[in-house]
Amino acid sequence: TQNMIGKQKYIVEVGAIAMEDRRNGVTCGTVVLFAPTDYSGLVMSYRDARSGSIYAREFTDANLVKERDAAGVTQGWAAFFKSLASDVIKSKATIVATAQKVEVTITVVSSKDPKVSQPFTIRLDLKGKSGVQASSKEVFRYVVEPMTRLVQKRRENVSDKEKELRHARLECDKIVKEALIAKFKASIERLDPVVRPLRETAAAASKQAAELANKVSAVERKVKRMRQSHEATKLPLDVLLEDGGAMFFQH
Repeated sequence: TQNMIGKQKYIVEVGAIAMEDRRNGVTCGTVVLFAPTDYSGLVMSYRDARSGSIYAREFTDANLVKERDAAGVTQGWAAFFKSLASDVIKSKATIVATAQKVEVTITVVSSKDPKVSQPFTIRLDLKGKSGVQASSKEVFRYVVEPMTRLVQKRRENVSDKEKELRHARLECDKIVKEALIAKFKASIERLDPVVRPLRETAAAASKQAAELANKVSAVERKVKRMRQSHEATKLPLDVLLEDGGAMFFQH
């Protein structure tokens, strides 16, 4: 209605608002807040991540007025819808889930009176049977259709579209690199039986060559020591006569 200031800006124009329900690092479900297209009102749904069950609550504008008044919320509609959207977007909403219902509590605050905070709890009732995957009709109405509108609205926003393109490029690059890694791993597995024996043979030959080189060096050192010890027993003239050739002589 015209009196519901803020509903158009914070709920309708964004398409839908979603919140991931995480507890102890585990995703338990997803909250979706949106305005229905077939009547003037407000809808909140919860999709259980484990069972696939759906919990939901639909309000006409008139019913929402009664619900807000019954909860004792005195803040204006602009503050109400802004707080509702903000708590869902920032994952500040408190969620209490049981087999038959899910209660989502948000805190209504106003910038005009920030000291006053008023809780507003929405009870979402189970659609279908507990612990059973929801029907495709319910999944479409409460999850797929509003989330599709959310994506469409974001694509109309230039900055969001650019973010989506960057994310898409990263995803594509990731897929290509993962394919290359898989290809290289397959090549390694295929060539490893051929390369491994050659590598082992090369390592053995290298080890043998090093051992032979050490032995040759040892023999050369031994021969050098024998020559030096033999030459040390000769007089200079004897060396000249036996070996011949010019020799260094210091005056």
